[in-house]
Amino acid sequence: MMMKTRFSILLAALPITLLAPAAHADDSTQALMFEGQLLEVESGAYSSFFEDDAQPAEQPVLVLNIRDGATTTTELVPTTQDGADERSPLLLHDPATDRATIVWESHADESMAIRFAERAPDGTWTEGIPLVEIASAAGNFFRSITREVLKLTLPDGRPAEAHREMVHFVWWQDDQLAYASLLAVGGSVVASLMQPDLLALFEGNDEVSPTVPSHRLRETISVSSLNLGSLSATLVDPRNDRIVAIELSAAHVEVQSFVTQIRDEILATLNPDSPISAEIRTEIIASGIRTEIIASGLDTGMDDALIDFISTTGENFTAGYFDLNPQATAADWVEALTDLLLQLLASIYATADGADGPIQIGLGEQSIVQVKHVFDQPAPVTGDGATRVYVAPGGRLAVIGWHDPDSETVFWIESTADPEAPWTEPRSLLLDEGLDLDQADALLRQRVQ
Repeated sequence: MMMKTRFSILLAALPITLLAPAAHADDSTQALMFEGQLLEVESGAYSSFFEDDAQPAEQPVLVLNIRDGATTTTELVPTTQDGADERSPLLLHDPATDRATIVWESHADESMAIRFAERAPDGTWTEGIPLVEIASAAGNFFRSITREVLKLTLPDGRPAEAHREMVHFVWWQDDQLAYASLLAVGGSVVASLMQPDLLALFEGNDEVSPTVPSHRLRETISVSSLNLGSLSATLVDPRNDRIVAIELSAAHVEVQSFVTQIRDEILATLNPDSPISAEIRTEIIASGIRTEIIASGLDTGMDDALIDFISTTGENFTAGYFDLNPQATAADWVEALTDLLLQLLASIYATADGADGPIQIGLGEQSIVQVKHVFDQPAPVTGDGATRVYVAPGGRLAVIGWHDPDSETVFWIESTADPEAPWTEPRSLLLDEGLDLDQADALLRQRVQ
């Protein structure tokens, strides 16, 4: 099996959040394994889970509980015993392979980090890998998850599917809107995407808002997932104090990861600069390249039919290439093979149309992300309580709600098409035994659906 190749891409992306900054959308802390065991990730003091003295009793840690009937096994998530405050765990699990990934925030006195660790089906763990580490002066992390299933058609007419999950983080840092995400396929992280400042991806409106947004509204970042794995992000642009919403879709960079794994494994085995002997060429054609392609496909969660088609095509191409180029070096062959696989996968992914046309996989000069600026209004006057912004797909309507804890009231306003009065007057929902904050949130969300 080939080792996984991880890579970072300087990217333009974005997503967003909730009423209270510490909250997260689409969170999951439980999953069912193939044999019926229940996985559950928890956070708490070390002594809450273990009776030994291996760590200080009050040390915050994360654990993964595996419940099998009346029996529970508790495993410490690696690196979460490092003295930091481990928060907001998220469990990604692939039911087909039982691979699991834990993603969490790590908060120390002088730093913040997003980390993840992977658990293989045999119970072995990777160490906690940092996605990003920043100064503690940065703002809260806002997190969202998008899940996508593409229906593909292979050149031989067979159907295939492509699945992926993306965990997105955005936060304010030094007046910049920073972004990072993990791309998970088959329960395993195959790529990380980063962009230090999303504001640089679109031009601000020359017209500055005539009103000054509240401090709470300035800090609020709201995110929601759209169809086909795309995202809607809403925030106050600090350049002009206007409320803006952006819709983003990221290219399928997992395809590049799949091909990169094949290339790296081959070049780690063969001398790149030497011609391939007849004996090795025979072995490669007989089973070697097919094995490598299948291994990479399984490691990146590729559909079985897609793996079969790609591995057969790669095997046939390799046989023909060696017949025509008997003195080719490993580097020559691998370059030709990877170019073929990328172009072939690009044509297959293009059979699944997205909202804005054929699906792109980020080859050559193609953009890794596509961004649409869908909403732009002067910031309204709101309260200082916990705030959320809701924007309908395409930016046709925006709703801003905020909670006044003193009066136990949720106030809300809507955008209008009137440039002289771009927002309605505040309306109110009084919280009581029949209407709590979560229900008010659901009602406002319905306004933009």
